[in-house]
This record gives sequence, C-alpha cells and structure tokens, in this order.
Amino acid sequence: MFTKQMTVEEITKKLISIPSFVGQNCDETKVADYIVGFLSPLGWKIEKQYIEKTRYKVVATKGKPKLWLGGHIYWNPLSV
Repeated sequence: MFTKQMTVEEITKKLISIPSFVGQNCDETKVADYIVGFLSPLGWKIEKQYIEKTRYKVVATKGKPKLWLGGHIYWNPLSV
C-alpha cells in the first residue's frame, strides 16, 4: 500500500484528507483502515477494538516496553 517513506507532513495531510467525522453517513472507519494499512507493513501488531459493528479503535504495539497512545482519529468539519 505504501511504497515510500512518508514525512510527518505527508502523513498528516493524508489523514486529514479522509472524511472521518461521525454522522451524515460517515465515520472514522476509513481513517482507521488507513492507519492499519500504514502501520502493519512497518511491523506493528494491530488489534481492532470494535465499538460498533463497523467502527473500531486501532491499538498498535511494537517491541518493548509497550507504549500506548490514545486519541480521537476523527475530525469534524469547521463551520465558517
């Protein structure tokens, strides 16, 4: 899926380009799928924690000690 090393800026641009706000027939599943597809080839162990039938949290671990970072992976569009 990923053929080159990406910069932090490229990763950020990609993540925020994926519609992921909750509601209006949209949720964070596509951005979660992207994160899984990005980390898996890099050797991260992936666990999907389902919160609904089609929505899940991504838990990724690699090596020891294990580090867990949690956060929201969806965004809401700004009303201007």
